Amino acid sequence: MTDEQQQQAIERIDAFLVWLWAFLRQHCQEGFAYPVTVDERRVWRPLVEPSAQQALAAAWRHYESDHTLDALRGRLRETPRAQLIDHGLYGAQLDAKLRMVRVLLDRCDALWQQVDRVTPAQELVAAWAVPVAPPPSAAERAPRRGGFGGMVKAIKDLITGIDVFADSVFDAVGVGKALKEIKELFGMSLDEPVA
Repeated sequence: MTDEQQQQAIERIDAFLVWLWAFLRQHCQEGFAYPVTVDERRVWRPLVEPSAQQALAAAWRHYESDHTLDALRGRLRETPRAQLIDHGLYGAQLDAKLRMVRVLLDRCDALWQQVDRVTPAQELVAAWAVPVAPPPSAAERAPRRGGFGGMVKAIKDLITGIDVFADSVFDAVGVGKALKEIKELFGMSLDEPVA
């Protein structure tokens, strides 16, 4: 890995961490709801059951009282080159991990476009998604479960994709266990309707 590759990798990972922080902060603190069907837009279902949402909000406030995004980003900038190499966080491996998350994010976005909305996750996409090329194809963007009821599945897939990439980052940087646990709590709290 050259110095330039290392710098590019750190910049792209940094942009992803900023996005991940904002994504978790928004979903944990504010939550959001989605329409049960595309046709019935007046009936919105919370993504997370209200008492679980209150617990997530409290957990995020507690987390932020002891941790800052700037500290996490600082640790990333101090990560030795060998750690980035060991965790596949540069070059084609980094491209593949970011692309995977982008494809999953675009699947969520494809569902939200059906109700003329932008998913909260998509609103937060920053520089990390720009260099992902080629852009996801229509087949990659298509939800794996038909209909708008696939929203929770699409978000669960996105959380799984985030897990794969974020776990590499957290292990390489040597911090982030508490953030990882907040992310896992959010993923486990998703309230999927019974079909």
